[in-house]
Amino acid sequence: MNPHHTADFLAANANVDTVKSLVDELKTMRPAYTSILDLFGPIFLAQERARESVTARPGKVTEARLESFQHQERFLVDKTAFTIDMVSAKLLFGEICAIAVKSDAREMRSQTVLMRTIMAPDFDPGPLFQAVINDDEDFFRTTALAYQTSPQTLHLPAYNSIKPSITSGASMLKRYLPEDLSWQKPGCPVCGSLPVLSFLDAAGNRILICGFCWSEWKVPRIWCPFCLETDSRKLHYQSGDSEKEYRIDVCDQCRFYLKTIDTRRLDRPFYAPLEALVTAHLDLHMKNYHAA
Repeated sequence: MNPHHTADFLAANANVDTVKSLVDELKTMRPAYTSILDLFGPIFLAQERARESVTARPGKVTEARLESFQHQERFLVDKTAFTIDMVSAKLLFGEICAIAVKSDAREMRSQTVLMRTIMAPDFDPGPLFQAVINDDEDFFRTTALAYQTSPQTLHLPAYNSIKPSITSGASMLKRYLPEDLSWQKPGCPVCGSLPVLSFLDAAGNRILICGFCWSEWKVPRIWCPFCLETDSRKLHYQSGDSEKEYRIDVCDQCRFYLKTIDTRRLDRPFYAPLEALVTAHLDLHMKNYHAA
């Protein structure tokens, strides 16, 4: 197995200076995104600082699970196999809540009381973290009702607090991925989650990015990662003249779409979490399709 199976764009451009520079550049390029970048820019910076010192590992990959993965029957690990650096995650949770309180983002402006409550010293975010790992939507719904907010509002600081632990664990699992991996199953080969974004690398290869552990894997250009359709008559993409670096890959079979960044057309470093954020306007044109 080769741990250097692909260029890892998240790791390559994931440092505080690069992210800060990109946030400032994107605010100038796209002023409509200023308030949301004022919220998530500091969150991304806090995550990158945390990732430098986080101590978290994924659970052990058993021989049986590895054999199943090699036959493309199952992905490497379940989400529940990831461990969380609780000290780091709780510190980051408080930092993210403080960022949200100061933010002018419309999404957080009405949640100041909530954020001040859950950043209090006696609040334990551990159950929120575990609910993210367990995909426990009922827990988020029940807790949201108790705090008179939405499940998404609670999920935002919870997931973003454990993300450095998750991505660090996923990086350790890359040693199991062969250099010539051709994973053609729905979901991430590492944790099974759906892709949040895709990009075309310098050679024109199509790379998917996991929406949970942010692993990357190469797939065929003419292929739907949701229903596995390969008929080119049902697969197409949409692009605009003004933003040639962006396109939307669409499947008419399952009606899902995925945003794609052509890194060959970018004149800035590619940092996937930021690109996912500042392409929200593309989703507005896809009302008849489904996002992952």
